[in-house]
Amino acid sequence: MAFPSLWKLPPVAFYSSRRHGNQLELQNLGLVIVPPFHLGSNQFNELHILVQSQELATGRLWYDYIHRCENSQKYPVIAEKSQTPGWVNPARPFDSLFFVGDAYVSSWAIDTGDGLVLIDSLNNAEEAERVIIPGLEAFGYKGHDIKALIITHEHFDHYGGAIWFQDTYKTPIYASEVAWEAMKDLKGTPRKDKTLSDGNHLRIGNTSLSIFSTPGHTPGTISLMFPLQDRGTKHLAGLYGGGGIPSKAEDKTTQIKSFLRFARLAEKSGVDVLLSNHQTQDHTLQNLDILATRQCSGKTCSLSNPYVVGTMADISDHKPELFFRSYNESSSSTIVLIHGLFSCNLEWGHVIPYLSDYHLLVPDLPQHSKSKHVGPWTLELGADTVADLIRNHAHGGKAHVVGLSLGGFTTMEIIRRHTELVKSAFITGAAPFIPWQVWIADRPSLLHYGLKFVLSSGIYAFSVWKAGLKEHADLKNEIAANNDWTLVDNAYKGLAEWGQVAVDEVAARDKRILAIAGDQGDNVEGTKEMADKFRHGGSEDGRKSTAYVVKDAIHGWNLQFPELFAQGIQAWVEEQPLPREFTSLFDD
Repeated sequence: MAFPSLWKLPPVAFYSSRRHGNQLELQNLGLVIVPPFHLGSNQFNELHILVQSQELATGRLWYDYIHRCENSQKYPVIAEKSQTPGWVNPARPFDSLFFVGDAYVSSWAIDTGDGLVLIDSLNNAEEAERVIIPGLEAFGYKGHDIKALIITHEHFDHYGGAIWFQDTYKTPIYASEVAWEAMKDLKGTPRKDKTLSDGNHLRIGNTSLSIFSTPGHTPGTISLMFPLQDRGTKHLAGLYGGGGIPSKAEDKTTQIKSFLRFARLAEKSGVDVLLSNHQTQDHTLQNLDILATRQCSGKTCSLSNPYVVGTMADISDHKPELFFRSYNESSSSTIVLIHGLFSCNLEWGHVIPYLSDYHLLVPDLPQHSKSKHVGPWTLELGADTVADLIRNHAHGGKAHVVGLSLGGFTTMEIIRRHTELVKSAFITGAAPFIPWQVWIADRPSLLHYGLKFVLSSGIYAFSVWKAGLKEHADLKNEIAANNDWTLVDNAYKGLAEWGQVAVDEVAARDKRILAIAGDQGDNVEGTKEMADKFRHGGSEDGRKSTAYVVKDAIHGWNLQFPELFAQGIQAWVEEQPLPREFTSLFDD
């Protein structure tokens, strides 16, 4: 995946499966003829995702879309032809960073003021000796100047030359423990040397490189962040160590999670330069051509440095926005209503009329209903995209946030990640999973097919009648349509991992939070324990947090008692006593 896509494109495109047509390569002409590509009925969802990604890929991202989402996935012969080995002149894109790779795979050297750090070593000893060393010598360096060689992952085109450096210069070799383990039985690998782990900082000279574990492309892939300067202007680089898309579905899922994690870390750290170890992923061939024509005088240059893409704040306007409905816009105070898993904004249809005094923002969460173009689902993405709605559409850029079930977890994640946007929170049916829930979450097929069965049988109609739920035929149709396998898998894995550490972090944000449990199936004791942590973890507003149970309420009680639900929201927002149907779980 090319790095601008790390922020601007939803990684859901990576779920597109790798498929091969009957490809005829005409070697002598250098052409590839690819027959028309046909989708079976079970692949329409992938096509839908592909079209959404295509619509988002504008400007320089178009190349990334073609290479990553089209060629690499469906026409691998074309993708392979775009990255064949060939000589590339060594270059100096930043004051202390040097490109010493070839047209297929990159090798980067960083001048630390006390020797060089080399990132990756090309395919073999011959390339190390005939490409990397001459490249360094072009800028006045020798092989003995290399103080560390970092292997980003356990593929030969990245570690192939390492043993030559080890034998010739006694260069210290660094890799992850997983990569070392994978390389030990392979031919042409270096002898095990130094190990890098997630969160490590490798300091050499005046440069500190931050190390992050980013499995997916391979299990042992690591990525890096390190400081750079362009004619004296400071930047922070992020180098993703394995952007290639793996073939197995489970590895794709791991890759997506690593992309998202590295993107969050990059955003938090202020990364504004994106690098890779393959030119197809960071546009190195094009970038070096641009830099070769750049004319500079002091800090002023005729062209900007194409490797500098800007921070997350610089490019946030490119992020896709959630679908949402807005009500009572003339009201001064905003409340956000966040639905549960598989649901959508229609869930709040019976509650909204009772909140006419408030401006309401009612979104569809990522990968749900009219927000299917945003995804794949993660709790972090849900929080970030709702936070964007608050920034852009809530009065004063802040809101009271109400969340049910998945919406409750999303609300807490917003507090955790975007504290300043939340005035107060009202969450219901959202406590850390207990063991039996974790067991169920680890078996998403039970949830996926179980919901299908319930919705198509008389069980659902009977349950609706017994609980006294309001009419919601359209919502039921949306729930059935949203029961997507990838959504089930992604959502429940994330919820199963959302535990006491997350609760403690939310508590530390010191927000006034009302935690509600329905007494017909919700985790009452877990809700109380969570609210108690909110109380004791806060110093001011957080101390006002509390927990209540609602008698006879099921998990989705906004459809059962919509007027009472709205009364509870209003009382909490206005800091008034809660309705008498709410029973406190604390003595005070």
